[in-house]
Amino acid sequence: MAPKRHDKRDDYWRVDSRLNLMSQSDLRYHLSETNYPSTNGLSKERLLGYAKRVQRGQLCYHQCSDSELQKFVRDRGLRVPGDQFRKKAYIDALEKADLVETFAKFVNLAPELRTLVYGYYLDEFEEQLDCPTQPPLARSCWLARKESLPLFYDRTRLNIKLDVNWASRCLQFDAQVMSFVLGLSDDTWSMVRKLRFETDLDPEGHDGTLVRTMMQRMTIVIVTYKSKESTWGIQSSLP
Repeated sequence: MAPKRHDKRDDYWRVDSRLNLMSQSDLRYHLSETNYPSTNGLSKERLLGYAKRVQRGQLCYHQCSDSELQKFVRDRGLRVPGDQFRKKAYIDALEKADLVETFAKFVNLAPELRTLVYGYYLDEFEEQLDCPTQPPLARSCWLARKESLPLFYDRTRLNIKLDVNWASRCLQFDAQVMSFVLGLSDDTWSMVRKLRFETDLDPEGHDGTLVRTMMQRMTIVIVTYKSKESTWGIQSSLP
């Protein structure tokens, strides 16, 4: 089976993949820049794990007191091997639990609190995204989808790239953008509030005269929002 093609539209919500490309010394320096405690002697795998914890905004247990660690373990019902307190064992147990932590009663929170959680989640994304897939949160359950998607599209400016087709004298979507545009339902398009169109046309460049002439004769793709019908439509303005 052929490997699945990497889709850059998914990158915006992922933990920074550049961390995986860093050397051991680069990871150690990166952590020192975030005021992380001493990482001398740690393996690259361990350093990478801590770098990802920092990026996720997770607590650094190395900075906690012994009593705080004991309370965290007790409150979360974790089991730590050994009868006596060992700080490393407690830290390892908490970090391991963080990797599989779930909150099954999230839907029992008041809607106002759930909205706050969605906001914190969405604030981690850039405001302008290139034809993004919907965030994983919106695919977790029907309630999260219903409540989070309107917030996602309200906060996000969709950047639409248009390619120049000189032969047919028109601006057109590339295959990825077209897949994105056609893949959204009418209900989803009605949530979109911010669009930005981008093209490589440069009237002030060296070929400015040619570009201005072609633009005068060009078919321009227009996306309009019809408020009464609550849908987005795609049309062309004929030359």
